[in-house]
Amino acid sequence: MQPMITENQGLAKQDSQIIQLSHLIETPKSLVRAAFKIADDIEIDEAKLPVLVYDLYSRVTSIAKVNTIGQIFQQKTLSLSVWAKEKGEESIIQMLEYFIAATNQYFDFNNKMSIANSRQTAELIYSTYSHLTITDILFVFRNARLGKYGEVIGLNGGKILTWFDRHFEERCQVAVTETLREHHNATYDVFERSGRDQKISQIRDQIRVANKQGIHQKPTA
Repeated sequence: MQPMITENQGLAKQDSQIIQLSHLIETPKSLVRAAFKIADDIEIDEAKLPVLVYDLYSRVTSIAKVNTIGQIFQQKTLSLSVWAKEKGEESIIQMLEYFIAATNQYFDFNNKMSIANSRQTAELIYSTYSHLTITDILFVFRNARLGKYGEVIGLNGGKILTWFDRHFEERCQVAVTETLREHHNATYDVFERSGRDQKISQIRDQIRVANKQGIHQKPTA
């Protein structure tokens, strides 16, 4: 009889296999397949698969290093809608279902979200916020765990959607601020270049006049 793998040994093996399988982790479906393979190898309960999938995505996107919405913009990851065109909407919705299930397990309330409610919520997230990226999605769920959207005393589809509503509003504010800053910098550069060019033109005119008069002097700046 094959000896049971201890929890610590299982986690160590899981970490090792995540690294080995990282080159296969390209789509939601492949992540789920990788999770099933790991679960089977370390004899993990299938109910823990959502957490495993969530952790896999978190590692691949390095979400732990993303602390601001501005950093989400810098990552330039694909939006869910663009991803869905290549991989299929069902694949994306399934990924969102796993994230919801993982969050459901994290808070560990007595009254957990049903499978049907999780599915409907995943579909609403996709249909309403398909322009967001995978980094946005993970950012929202992580912030919710950290209490950034207020205390969570119960979990349901409506609550999860309020997280995304708030994130979207904050995201828009940051995007506007960034756009205005870029516009200001671009405008400043134009005026700066214009002033510099005007000064160069004035110096050239001084030199031209001095040469005509036969005067050799340093032009004034």
